[in-house]
Amino acid sequence: MGRFDGILICSDVDGTLAVGKEIPEKNLQALQYFQSEGGLFTLATGRPAGYENHFPLRYHVPLITDNGTRIYDVATGHTLWTFPLDGSGLLLEWLDRSSCVDVTLGFTDGYVKSSRGDVVASFLSHKTGELLKLVCHGFSDEAEAVAFQTEAQGTFGERYRIH
Repeated sequence: MGRFDGILICSDVDGTLAVGKEIPEKNLQALQYFQSEGGLFTLATGRPAGYENHFPLRYHVPLITDNGTRIYDVATGHTLWTFPLDGSGLLLEWLDRSSCVDVTLGFTDGYVKSSRGDVVASFLSHKTGELLKLVCHGFSDEAEAVAFQTEAQGTFGERYRIH
């Protein structure tokens, strides 16, 4: 029996487990020791499924990805569960009128980056995936960013935040 049998660690990536795209050696060594003593490890991240391949880690349970909107099984390569954004059409129309510089749309079947004027077209022309994540990169002024935050939270509740 290992010292950490039955214990699960879920870690974020950016600024927690990794610095940039690298995991510091001390973090890798600590995780290897934890796992060698029976500990279980997975990621809970805003990054998309597939990002875990950047790291030399073993995952024992499915990952939580795309800001909690997807549960992804690394062993099978399948999405087990999604929680898509409802009301996304209204939010995308508002984004198209906003001063947001550009947008990343995260779908179950991939990510699309769009310039501000092409957001709705990108969304409508996308394949078949459900919208899981929407990231707005930069507003021209603070007041509009606050208005966007208020409207987005009214539509999606706490599932949407401006960082």
